[in-house]
Amino acid sequence: MTQLLERLKKKLEQIEFSAKILAQESKQEQKKSILRSAAVVCATCSGVAMNRNLVPVSMFDSVIIEEAAKVLESECIYAFSKNLKRLVLVGDDQQMRSLVHEKKLKSFSDFDQSLLARLQRLGVPSIQLDQQTRARSSIADLYRWRYTNLRDHWTSHNIQEISNLPSSALAIHVKGNKSKGESNSAECSRILLFLEQLSAAGVKNEDITILSPYKKQKEFIRKRVSSRIQVCTVDEYQGKENDVVLVSMAFSGSRPSAFLCDERRVNVLTSRSKKLFVLFANLSALAQSPVWEPILTKLHQI
Repeated sequence: MTQLLERLKKKLEQIEFSAKILAQESKQEQKKSILRSAAVVCATCSGVAMNRNLVPVSMFDSVIIEEAAKVLESECIYAFSKNLKRLVLVGDDQQMRSLVHEKKLKSFSDFDQSLLARLQRLGVPSIQLDQQTRARSSIADLYRWRYTNLRDHWTSHNIQEISNLPSSALAIHVKGNKSKGESNSAECSRILLFLEQLSAAGVKNEDITILSPYKKQKEFIRKRVSSRIQVCTVDEYQGKENDVVLVSMAFSGSRPSAFLCDERRVNVLTSRSKKLFVLFANLSALAQSPVWEPILTKLHQI
């Protein structure tokens, strides 16, 4: 009797396993049917590579890649087929590239190069946008000079300013640092005070983002502010935006490091906000950098 029950149990397990496999196969077929009937499919480059059995790229003769300056050439390849007729790359080569840790691949093979950068280097004609709609004019001035004839679109003049502040682009001098390494408690304290001022002005927490170049400072601040406030590193926040962006530089030396003066990183950092940009840093030390000096002259310093 015991042996019979054991055999029945094993048989039931086999039936259950087979049913799960059939269910998974059925779901896969359903996904294939839906995707293959779609006129437009949105996916990441890695998503296309991982799901080539669901969405054969040969189905499409047009491919649009957004944030193309950050996507590696090797990541783009999976989206191409012999049927490709139109390729549109949308990106900003003044912002950060993908990070490649292997120095040999990066230095000797240009593995960190995007397809957009390669085509531009080869002289392929491109269209450069010459109007910005994201930010108030005083914020756009922080990065406008990096681009050829970048003007404000008329819609940017409708972006409302935050009340009771002297400018939409501020720099707050914070001298000293009680913390060690890549965190700065003094800057965090000033940010917390400024958040109270923003709250009094009616700014919602979800409309505020706090950025820092360093993960340690990000984590330090994250523990001390509302969960509805986004706290990210600069590198994580590329391609995103918010009404208010507060930046904690979190360095305590006599001059900023090469990491903090990377022009692409600085460009990302200054171009994320729409209504208000506020920089918290030791401004006298930051001014020692030729990368930061022209930006500081455009900020209203407190």
